[in-house]
Amino acid sequence: MKLQISNCKKAAVQDGMIGLFFEDINYAADGGLYAEMIENRSFSFVDCYGDVGDYYTKPAWGYGWNATKECGEGRMEYVTGSPISRVNPWYLRFTAQDAGQGFWNKAYDGIYLEKGKTYTVRFYARAAQYPEGNITVQVTKDGRICAQAEVSCIHAPEKTWQKWNLYEAVLEAGETIRNGRFTISLTKPGTVEFDLISMMPDDAVAGVFRKDLFDLLKGLHPGFLRFPGGCIIEGNT
Repeated sequence: MKLQISNCKKAAVQDGMIGLFFEDINYAADGGLYAEMIENRSFSFVDCYGDVGDYYTKPAWGYGWNATKECGEGRMEYVTGSPISRVNPWYLRFTAQDAGQGFWNKAYDGIYLEKGKTYTVRFYARAAQYPEGNITVQVTKDGRICAQAEVSCIHAPEKTWQKWNLYEAVLEAGETIRNGRFTISLTKPGTVEFDLISMMPDDAVAGVFRKDLFDLLKGLHPGFLRFPGGCIIEGNT
């Protein structure tokens, strides 16, 4: 090893330098700077328990998701078998007994919409036993519909297996709300499978970062960024 010492400055150092410390904890990334609005969008969540001496996890594939009850309660099953990706094989199999039944997401303490702004929803779905009908995507607040779109569903011929299809819808906020509810529902009875459900604001910086937080951090003019952050990256064990 050769060590060379020089008095030549490679980079200017700010007076009273400040910087940013980034750590994925307490909604800093998911639910924070990362603009994705859906929590547990790929049905891959696990619950963690214990400490260094006795640490374990339990599957919680349905964390953050619940069946709606306004039109009766549909059946939610978290299954695997011919998934989109075998790295993350679990997905939602939803069965509606009646039209209008669906499921909703808790979405990092609820959905925030700003009036007039648009949000793009994307998800994969497969019509397992759904010969007719479409898929409705909406955000509601206290029973009011604040944004809504209906997606035309691709139907498989009877008694044939269907591949996954990517769907996309744009929601325009009719009002500004906090703690809204993101819901997907079926317009007819049947069974449809879902995975990788996403909702992103269309003003996300580079399609990734939440604009308000990005602009705030940029305005601090940080001299450095520490990433990853602190000891949470070491894990519990």
